[in-house]
Amino acid sequence: MSARRSEQALIEAVGRGEPHAFDALVAPYRRRLFLLALKIVRDPADADDVVQDTLILVYGSLGTFRAQSCFYTWMFRIAYNCALGFLARRKRLLPDESGVLDDWRSAEWVVCESADPEKALAGKQMAAAIDAALDAMVPEHKTAILLRELAGMSYGQIAATMLCPVGTVRSRIASARVAIAGKLKRRGFACGQA
Repeated sequence: MSARRSEQALIEAVGRGEPHAFDALVAPYRRRLFLLALKIVRDPADADDVVQDTLILVYGSLGTFRAQSCFYTWMFRIAYNCALGFLARRKRLLPDESGVLDDWRSAEWVVCESADPEKALAGKQMAAAIDAALDAMVPEHKTAILLRELAGMSYGQIAATMLCPVGTVRSRIASARVAIAGKLKRRGFACGQA
């Protein structure tokens, strides 16, 4: 609860025009915003644009934030909508050139760079398999698993972001995990519980 009060104090400071208050408010989330945008728009420069658009919208809309959901969830809903809007404007998906999933929280999906070239290659191949599974998913499943594993959101936060029931979120994430596990298995990777 103290973090929420701290965020509320920063929101009020932004409203009073205090310098640096907005940066302090959004700083803890910038990297996760970028990673979420990157996985949706598939290009680092475009992801930067989405994050900037998101921050501009968040700043301009801060007066409408009513704390009915937590700030993090509210901001990620804006980021999600900005990324989808970007794709709609561009009407294209760019290929993921990085293939790096080292920020995913799920232990069996972590790509480890190692001094051992075989392990490094296996990590890159696993990342490519996961990316291929993500690319084949319907957008709702892909978004749900990205918000869970990449952004670290709870099921409730994802439901609030995607504007759907928690049960639907659980179903989408379960389907996404099954698809990823299946792709890994087909490519010869042993994986834990999906």
